[in-house]
Amino acid sequence: MNQPLAGRYQFESEIARGAAGVVHRARDLITGEMVAIKVLHAEAADEPVMAGAFLDEAEVLSELNHPGIVRPRDLIINGDVMALVMDLVEGIDLRRRLVEVGPLSPAHAAQLGAELSQVLSVIHDAGIVHGDVKPGNIMLPRDGGPVRLIDFGVARRVATTGCPTHGTPDYVAPEIVAGESSTAKADVYGIGLVLFEALCGRNPYRGGSIEDVLARHRSSLPVRPDGIPIELWSIIELCLAEHPGGRPEATALPSMLRAVKPLLSDVAGAALSEPPVLRPRPVSADTALHSADVTPTVVTPPSMEAPDTGEFIDAILADSSSPFPSQEPRKRRNTPILVGAVGLLAIIAGLGFFVLTGFSSSPGVVSEPNGTEESPLNTPTIEETDTDSPPSQEPSEEGAEPSTEPSQEPGDSNGDGGMEDDSGDASDPGESEGDFPGEDLIGSPMPGSPGGN
Repeated sequence: MNQPLAGRYQFESEIARGAAGVVHRARDLITGEMVAIKVLHAEAADEPVMAGAFLDEAEVLSELNHPGIVRPRDLIINGDVMALVMDLVEGIDLRRRLVEVGPLSPAHAAQLGAELSQVLSVIHDAGIVHGDVKPGNIMLPRDGGPVRLIDFGVARRVATTGCPTHGTPDYVAPEIVAGESSTAKADVYGIGLVLFEALCGRNPYRGGSIEDVLARHRSSLPVRPDGIPIELWSIIELCLAEHPGGRPEATALPSMLRAVKPLLSDVAGAALSEPPVLRPRPVSADTALHSADVTPTVVTPPSMEAPDTGEFIDAILADSSSPFPSQEPRKRRNTPILVGAVGLLAIIAGLGFFVLTGFSSSPGVVSEPNGTEESPLNTPTIEETDTDSPPSQEPSEEGAEPSTEPSQEPGDSNGDGGMEDDSGDASDPGESEGDFPGEDLIGSPMPGSPGGN
């Protein structure tokens, strides 16, 4: 492109290319600064969904302000041209760093994880989920500054519902595989995988078809490799918990990682020569993905009907005519009845005294007996008078409440669920991502091109 974009930005070289667009290195002719410009392909700009996602990314970035987030500068819409101008990060993304140099040292990985978690904390506080946390979207600045999180192309607001969830299969959280929407805890799951790969040079779930990869996320956990210290592994394992409620918040991770950093080595280990060993996820009482921390509604796969035990419990709690009232209200109802019965006995005793002593009753004061004098022995008991008391059949004292746990886990989602394919072909033996940034989502460096955003 020889002509400056919008008469201001002169393109110099291509940084990355993807199916939807291209990222260029360019010079701002007004300020003289170097910038990165993401330009949608003309055919993508004509697609309402693609164009809408591009505009959403620009809007999300404009709401965030943190040194670890690439700052947007300009949005250009001119005919069939849609372009987003951003700060240029001179450096290399973590995925390429692992391929070209090898794993990070444990201390370096802990520092990187702490910086990444801090960035995600800011994003989550703004009510936004990144949705694609992976090494290819983490920039390591050449000047040694804090890491930068890039590519908000699939970011979404937490309150957004009814939209398809996109992501990279190698880094997608188990609840998303089960059909739920992306949440902040899904980003935390991505942090755990980033730390694992930074230390080993491999993603533990990569290899085979998309269906194989997704199934591993739900059924398996990696076994701790020898090169990962136990202090750091305990944090990684927390992040990789199957249920979102078992993972820490992103806000808690920086302090956790910095606390163990002094115990970690500055010497990097070797990349794993074989695929990581996986073990079955532990079976717990919470076998379903119905954690209280999960905001989205669970989508039950068609192959399994939703359990009705929860509906049964709710019906009992909501039914005010339940045959099992609590004991406290019953005591309160019996108190006034008891007082009334005592008063009635006192009145009857007084009338009997006057009749037996021969005093005549004064007209209009006490009525003549109707021929059947009510004896105190025939006075109704409290139980007979209390119309609100429960039936004689009492509930069992040790009755077990119906279980609210589903009888089985939801089945795996079929197909790719709208996720970007970043898992390689079926012959992939499980190495670290062999495809370079730019082949799945635009905004990352391509092989043979200068690094940058």
